[in-house]
Amino acid sequence: MATDKTMTMLGVLTVALMASTPALAQETCSFPAPDPYHHAMDNFVWDYWRCDPAVWQDYDTRFQLSDGENWEGYGLHEKCNLDLPYARTLNALYLVQHSAPASSVGTGKMNTGWSYLDDKIPRIGAGCTCDSGCVARYSPGFWPFALERVQVFTPFYYSRTVSHRAAVLIHEARHDEKSHNESDSACGSGGSCDSDWAYDGSNRWHISWLSDFEVWGNIRNQAMRDDAVSWANYLIDNRFKYTPDLKHVPGVGLKQKCYPNCVVHTCQEYGLCGTYPSCYNCNPCYRTGDSSTGTSEAAAFSSQDGKAGSTGRDAPLPPPECML
Repeated sequence: MATDKTMTMLGVLTVALMASTPALAQETCSFPAPDPYHHAMDNFVWDYWRCDPAVWQDYDTRFQLSDGENWEGYGLHEKCNLDLPYARTLNALYLVQHSAPASSVGTGKMNTGWSYLDDKIPRIGAGCTCDSGCVARYSPGFWPFALERVQVFTPFYYSRTVSHRAAVLIHEARHDEKSHNESDSACGSGGSCDSDWAYDGSNRWHISWLSDFEVWGNIRNQAMRDDAVSWANYLIDNRFKYTPDLKHVPGVGLKQKCYPNCVVHTCQEYGLCGTYPSCYNCNPCYRTGDSSTGTSEAAAFSSQDGKAGSTGRDAPLPPPECML
């Protein structure tokens, strides 16, 4: 049985943890009229569900949108007013849930986006301004006192198109597993930088969702596709310390920057055998190194410097007659 002292300490701990968790929406703010270009895209998505109560009730439950102060002052009581943040956020959630085709396409991020978001983010909250000027912010939870959550801000509602808002939600969901791993000075986007594509962080997921959406999304028009192309390529060039050798090609997906003029090499063009870049001399008696060891090394082609003559060990040993 817990002592009075133990209960007091638990109470203090609970208050401390709750105090360390910023409120989701402590401020109210005035909202600009939506940009007509952005608003047209929102209307395009809105026409697919037209504020169906079954839809917004589901989102309310999944992401605790009507919980306490979450969305007070942000359109909570005007759920079908697409000029206000609440409805514009619902629209982005609808796009994440319904934009993917049944079969897996591209990077697969659009196909798994909804289940991933639903699994990783139990709460989405509203805010007016972020101290660092951010669009959205992920906060880890302190179980059992607070849940993980994403808080979205005015730039999210009004400076991002509906498709980009959807991608931002995927970006923030990825933060449940990985933070940005570079310093503010690592790239043009400051603290939003990842080291590289292989890190598989939020920026890669953000770009991958946009790329898949542009090519295969179920709910998109040309304006939304153009916007996805622009943002995907901007993020590739500005969100990594080591810029990926990638670009998004409209209607195609992610390709090397040299696409469609990439040079495809073969071993044969260098008079060698094998599959590029693991090329070797076709002469079975060709050997380098100390013959007394009985080892054989194939002449390989280095894809790094484009010159034949480096060595590799992927060719078979020469016939016995070659070793006399």
